[in-house]
Amino acid sequence: MTETKQVVIETLREICKGKDIQENTSIYEGLGIDSISIFNELLPRLEGTFGIQISPLDLMPENFETVTTLADLVDRIKERNNG
Repeated sequence: MTETKQVVIETLREICKGKDIQENTSIYEGLGIDSISIFNELLPRLEGTFGIQISPLDLMPENFETVTTLADLVDRIKERNNG
């Protein structure tokens, strides 16, 4: 498991206390996170932790399907910023 996935899982565990979260956990269905929680809790934490800015263009539902797709998004943004 990548470091990014580990951090995403830890962040989601802080938000969704008591939920079992794995790499393939569905963010919407498995964790019950809605778009308000994503905007108010998840995105600010990820942006602060990774020092990134998640663009409105990145806010596609497919980027938030699972822990893996979210971690992949974070890695792409980090790569874009360092590229």
